[in-house]
Amino acid sequence: MLSFYLAGMNSVDLFFCPPSKDGRITYHRAKTQGRRADRAKISIRVEPEAEVIIGKYAGSERLLDLCDRYANKALLNGVLSRGMRAIGKGLSIAGLTFYAARHSWATIAVNDCDIPKSYVHEALNHVDGSMKITDVYIRRDWSKVDRANRQVLDFIGGQSSTISHV
Repeated sequence: MLSFYLAGMNSVDLFFCPPSKDGRITYHRAKTQGRRADRAKISIRVEPEAEVIIGKYAGSERLLDLCDRYANKALLNGVLSRGMRAIGKGLSIAGLTFYAARHSWATIAVNDCDIPKSYVHEALNHVDGSMKITDVYIRRDWSKVDRANRQVLDFIGGQSSTISHV
């Protein structure tokens, strides 16, 4: 759920995530930071739903204590994969992965909350040829991402009777 609450943050980024500052998490996405001039910078406001989980698993030097629990990101991914398979089995969802949070956030944002695809594109920190030049000229407005995330979380909060919090 924490990945979902943070607009689909992946496990490696959760593992290395720096502590929040002024109610925001700002980090460089591990998957793409070496391929981009902005080092794939992401900044997202920590919403109350995320704060509860972060408080429970707070780390001393990083956002979460995952480095204290797991020797490396590969071990964390192994544990998450086994856990997601078990959850998927219980829900009769074959092939459920941790990445489902990222895909689900994006799908709900666009299809159920009518959030413009461009905001989701930005929240997921995607850059492609058709928007690359525009990105150079426009200052990033993280409040769009914050509003999009809040709207998705409010939507699922209203659906809480049909959503299992795992």
